[in-house]
Amino acid sequence: MNSATASFLSGLPVRVNPTDIERELASLWKPASEEAGGSDAVVRACLANLVIFFPGPEEREYAARILPEVSRRHPNRIINLLVDRNGLPGSRLEPAGGAGEARSSRLEASVTAMCSAPAPGIAPVCCEQITLRARLGEEPLLAGSVAPLLVPDIPVFLWWTGDYRNPLLPWIARFVDRVIVDSRNEKKGGVILPDIRHLSSLPEVKEVVDLGWRGLGRWRQTIAELFDDPAARRLIPEIGRLEVERAPASGGAPCSLGQSALLTGWIASRLGWAFAGKEVSGEGAGEIRTVLFRTRDGLPAQASLRVKRDFPLGRIPSGEPLLARLSARAPAEEAFVKIAIDGASPKAAKVSFQTPSLCRLPGVVPLPHFSDGELLGEILNTPVHPFVFREALEIAAPMVG
Repeated sequence: MNSATASFLSGLPVRVNPTDIERELASLWKPASEEAGGSDAVVRACLANLVIFFPGPEEREYAARILPEVSRRHPNRIINLLVDRNGLPGSRLEPAGGAGEARSSRLEASVTAMCSAPAPGIAPVCCEQITLRARLGEEPLLAGSVAPLLVPDIPVFLWWTGDYRNPLLPWIARFVDRVIVDSRNEKKGGVILPDIRHLSSLPEVKEVVDLGWRGLGRWRQTIAELFDDPAARRLIPEIGRLEVERAPASGGAPCSLGQSALLTGWIASRLGWAFAGKEVSGEGAGEIRTVLFRTRDGLPAQASLRVKRDFPLGRIPSGEPLLARLSARAPAEEAFVKIAIDGASPKAAKVSFQTPSLCRLPGVVPLPHFSDGELLGEILNTPVHPFVFREALEIAAPMVG
């Protein structure tokens, strides 16, 4: 095995010619395949194409922390797209044998392998990572470089970590099956939801999937299962008030509304409520957002979204839901369904259910927190039901915009 292939398989980036990436990948994989049965043998796997756009180094560092976990669960061809705001300085990359001039005045390319051993004595399973870097102002070169690098006949995902109104996004989205977004983005707060709704309306975008929405899966399942009880189902027409609390950020800073708004939007869409307006009082961590609705029968309903400021910091990621309480309208306000996480046991929720004629003892259900790598792997592995997300998003976006 030559030194370039050894560097490639060890995870070091190998500089390649941007115009001949496939041939150079083949030359790097070939020595490993010739070792079949030997100590250096590896298994090359690819279940999907994962294209990732990074607007800056912070987003790339974040992705670099979770991609190894994703690749172990779901080997992909990963195509990283980077915009270099400082030009294309000489990078300390290992040149591939016979690659020729790898640097371009407008585009730079490198490749590396991501390998993991399933078990002792079994050959490592490897997938490849291609990185394309363009100068600031030359971003269209990245869009034109994606299609030739996609492995045919398997799904294509685009994970976009930048601005969802970036004009480059629709150009790349034409080649992909799903665009992956993150409504939990704290930098933009709640404003990100209208951007995601705009993105989902573009003709070039086939389907949008959200890491924040996928993280709400256990909440949605738990709430839905509560109404399996006939007594709880009888409460549905009487529900007129919803309260949602979320985890605080350190230092009293504002935290993302994304997940709380989507959870509220999902509950409202399942109840058949229509958005009718909003009122905001307070600032920062003390903000209370009251959202007004109309029920199917034309009756008023409302939801209240706030930060639970006395919740212990760090137990739950900032912005994640802590409480959802669905209450009947007056005069039967004592009827409610409630799911709440307390600081003593952040991986479980207490479930309460009460009506004027019935009071169930509180129960406990597991409500685990999944890592971003697990959420991304789940999106790559499992089918989605986009119409449910779209209905929740249509209500959530004006709530926070």
